[in-house]
Amino acid sequence: MRFSSTRGKKGTRHEDPLDPPRRRANKQRGRGTYENDRVPIQGTVGRNTGQVRLQVVMNTTAATLCERVHQTTGPGVMVYTDESASYNALQRPHETVCHS
Repeated sequence: MRFSSTRGKKGTRHEDPLDPPRRRANKQRGRGTYENDRVPIQGTVGRNTGQVRLQVVMNTTAATLCERVHQTTGPGVMVYTDESASYNALQRPHETVCHS
C-alpha cells in the first residue's frame, strides 16, 4: 500500500498562494445567517417522546427563536436551551445548559 508523499507534513509552510491549505468547517465567529452562508437550524427534542423537530430559521433573534419554541412546546413545559440571550424572552419555565 502506498501513501501520499504529503503524509506527515503537518505544520510545514504552504508556499503557493493560489492553493491555500485546507480549512476545516466555517471558522467565522458570531451568529449564523443566510448572508454569511451559515444557515441557522433550530431543533426541538421531546424528552418523553424523543420526537425531533428541526427547522431552518432566517435568523437567531429572540423573536424568531421564541416564536418557534412556543409553536413546538406546550404551556408550562420546562424548556432547556443553550446560553444564548435570544431565549431570555421565553414564556415557558426555562433553564440553560452550558456547552463549554
